[in-house]
Amino acid sequence: MVFRLGRLIAIKGPGFILIIPVIDRDKRISLRVVTLDVPSQEVITKDNVTNNANAVVYYRVVDPNKAIVNVEDYATQYPVFAGHFG
Repeated sequence: MVFRLGRLIAIKGPGFILIIPVIDRDKRISLRVVTLDVPSQEVITKDNVTNNANAVVYYRVVDPNKAIVNVEDYATQYPVFAGHFG
């Protein structure tokens, strides 16, 4: 992704990319699958039995434009979101 003076101008793929120094800024995003371990939590069922719940969250960025422009810091928001479940 190339930002010119703070505005998104293009999403570039692999290969040679021309960047104008001081004016342009590039942001690289990993499109690979990321695994996130959610800490185990104790859960009480309807019949008052305690149980431990473990979880693993898998995520990947599908649209880099939305991940960078619409969310302030997408890499730290997934662990915060995953911590609310369990």
